[in-house]
Amino acid sequence: MSAPTRPPTPARTSALRLVLAHARAQALEVVRNPLSLVTNTMYPTLAFCFFVLPQSRIVTDPTQSVIATGQLAIFGVLTSLVFGYGIAAAQDRADPWTTYVRTLPAGAIATTAARFVVAFTAVAVSLIPLMLASVWFTATPAAFGDGGLPWWRALAGALIVLASGVPFLAMAVAIGYSTTPRSALALAQLVTFPLAFAGGLMFPPTCFPPGPTCSLSRPRPEPRATWRSGCSSTPPSRPRPCRSSSAGRCC
Repeated sequence: MSAPTRPPTPARTSALRLVLAHARAQALEVVRNPLSLVTNTMYPTLAFCFFVLPQSRIVTDPTQSVIATGQLAIFGVLTSLVFGYGIAAAQDRADPWTTYVRTLPAGAIATTAARFVVAFTAVAVSLIPLMLASVWFTATPAAFGDGGLPWWRALAGALIVLASGVPFLAMAVAIGYSTTPRSALALAQLVTFPLAFAGGLMFPPTCFPPGPTCSLSRPRPEPRATWRSGCSSTPPSRPRPCRSSSAGRCC
């Protein structure tokens, strides 16, 4: 006779319900602002359409198509979390209603956890149109199956891309809870694009000339996430030597 399962404790159940309630309220706020929702959701796909699709050498190469998709997926995670969460957290700190909510017996933990849930849900939704555009308009499907990559790597890559957002989310928390709303916007802009460039999300690190930029790009989390997701064939633990862009392909 099997032992009866222990029901969840009332404290855990109430805490989960509280997080879900806050997540639902925050999600409704996002949905009520459709322009912001569409912008954050379609930003990686628009960047893909403007910067990748016009390059026939990339869209006809299965390997380069997968790499470009992975780069823009991680770039979308970076921008969505830093801009979406970091700036929103700074604005909430200046909002009297949010300040009042934080003084309630539930505290700030439920609100913060709910914001994590909404942020990662929005990031996951933003990856869907990007993946569809990559499958329809590039040679990405040819890289799987007979192309050498098993199909399960596509799902594993999507999960790894989402997991790569954890350090970006920590950075967004630091920005949101340490600066004012105006300063958070400026700081997010100053942080996002240098990280994306140094991390090889705009150009592969092998395109960087020998020097500090190439050396600093190696320990960044962005190229590691790109390789772990199956979008790059070069492990960051054994990076290619820094070389000039004329020594090989850089796209």
